Parts: sequence; C-alpha cells; structure tokens
Amino acid sequence: RAKIESIKMADRFHQSAPSSALIQAKIDGLVGGFQSEKFEEFAPEAEEARDATLTRLRAMLAEAQERERLEAEALAEQQRQEAEAAAAAKLKAEWDAEKAEADRRAANKVHLRSINLAAALAIQKVMEGASMGDGAFGPLSRQIVIAIAKGDVPAVTISY
Repeated sequence: RAKIESIKMADRFHQSAPSSALIQAKIDGLVGGFQSEKFEEFAPEAEEARDATLTRLRAMLAEAQERERLEAEALAEQQRQEAEAAAAAKLKAEWDAEKAEADRRAANKVHLRSINLAAALAIQKVMEGASMGDGAFGPLSRQIVIAIAKGDVPAVTISY
C-alpha cells in the first residue's frame, strides 16, 4: 500500500514549476520501473494509480514544455533586441567618429589656409616694396607659399 501511495505522489515536486526534464525523468521512472506482479493482490489498484499519475505527469510535461518554449522565445527576442541596440550604438559611434574626423580635417584646412594667406600677404608686402607698389606680385606670392607648403622650395618651411 505504501508503494501505491508513492506512485500517487509521483507528480509532486519541490519546485512550483518543475522543468520538463525533471517531469520526464519521473515519467520514465514510472513507465520503466513499474512491475505489476510486485504488488500482488493490489496490482489493479497500482496500475490505476500509475495510469492516473502518468496522465497528470504528461499534462504537466506539456505545460512545462510550453512554458520553456515561451521562455526561450522571450530570451531570444530579448537577445535580438539587445544585439540590434548594440549594432545601432556601434553604427552611431562610427558615424560620430567619422563626423568628428571630417570636422577636424575641415577645421585644419581652414587653419592651414589662414596661415598660408598670412604668409602670402607677407610675401606680397615684401614684393610690393620691391616692385615700387604696382601690386603685380599677388598671384605670384600665393604660388610661392603653396610651393613652400608642398616642400617644393628646399630648406624653407612654413610652421603651422
């Protein structure tokens, strides 16, 4: 009789939501370990208890599998959203870095242009003094500064 009661109680778990693997293990134990001849005159009652318990366990198994499937789907969705957010953040960081680099280059170009203009004006002023003020050396002075900046004039540099 005690064994029959233990069969009836086989669908009881310590956890409120047992895993499908734990439930399947109990089902396997009831199916594989049950021998009606061990129960002698109580065999019909033992078989009835086993069948009822197996029915309850199989229903619990279906519920646990559905719960685990839903949990896995929720986890996969969360991971997908996190991956999308990470990819968007990475893309934004790359875009911000490219924009910052473009801004730095543009600012540097303006800076170099202002230094070159100052040098060209200084050369033009010197040349105007040499040419008696006719101003014909303006484009030439710019060409000289460009040549110096490119390194085409040996031993002469422009310090930025």
